[in-house]
Formats: sequence, C-alpha cells, structure tokens
Amino acid sequence: MKDSTKHTFLFHPEKWVGDGTITFNEFGHGLKFYTHWNVSEQSEDHAKCTQEIEVEGLMDKTENKFILSEIKNNSFIITLENESLGKVVGKGVYDDKTVAWEFSNKELGFEGFEIYELQEDGGYTTRGEYISIDQLRTIIEGKIWKKQASKGKTKEKTKSAEGAVDEHNEEGSSENPQEPSQ
Repeated sequence: MKDSTKHTFLFHPEKWVGDGTITFNEFGHGLKFYTHWNVSEQSEDHAKCTQEIEVEGLMDKTENKFILSEIKNNSFIITLENESLGKVVGKGVYDDKTVAWEFSNKELGFEGFEIYELQEDGGYTTRGEYISIDQLRTIIEGKIWKKQASKGKTKEKTKSAEGAVDEHNEEGSSENPQEPSQ
C-alpha cells in the first residue's frame, strides 16, 4: 500500500491531532472541537484507526473506530463503529490531494460525508456534514496535522496548520487543558 497513495493520513501508522468547529443545528452556533487520530495498523489492503473527539462544553468524549478495507484503484470500503451508531459501512475515495468518504444507511437514518484535503505543509483541512433520522445536522470544519513525538523531558513546540504554536510536555500531551488527553 505504501506506493498506492502519497497520503500518510489513514494509510500509514501515525498519530494526528486537530481542531476546528462543529455546528449542530439544534444549537445554531459553532462549538470548538479537538480531535486525536491514532492509525495503529495497516497492511496492503486494510488500515485500522481510532479517533477521539472532544467538544467544548460537552462532557462526554466520542470515540470512533474506523477500518478501511479493499483499498485499491483509488477507492476503499470504510467501516465506522461507535457507541451511538453501532457499525456503519460506507465508501471512500482518494486522489493525490483528497481523501473522502460517505455513509448512507437508510435503516439507521444516518448519512453524511467527510473530505480531507492535503495541504502543502502535510496537514489536512477537513469538512464534513452528517444528518441523523431525527434531522440532527452536524457540520464539521477543521484541520489536522501529524502529532510530533516528545523528546525526553524537554518541552517541544508543534506548529498547527494555522501557524499557532502549541507547547507539549514530556509525555507529548498539550498543556492546553481543553485538548483531549491521551
């Protein structure tokens, strides 16, 4: 699979962090979110990863598990599993600049999409939209970037896609108390 795409996000074992705005139609305004991705396993035709999302003002974190399978010819099957949905299977595509997927499950009344666009700095801008059977619409806009490895007991600084500098402690977690913990 290494030669099948130049994308490292989802296709190679790495950790990613990100942030952005998530808007629920019931609130009417955007809330800040933080995300951590851990791509833990990959082979020629599948990849596994977990995503943790924390939304400011909401108590619970969401954990999504993804499995990409049948990765070939610039397409893949994607399976999403989480506590509220169970398992949902969708279709994904990728080209040199974009990784995207969509879900449409009539039985659950759940459908939506996400698009990740590769940036010159190696990070991605992302946008997505989901709607549930009860007409709850969720709109996502954000960015993700590779998490930098920590270096002993020294503090390191990582640069976000917007150019902001975040300091991390020796365990690699952000000193920003609003970011999800590892």
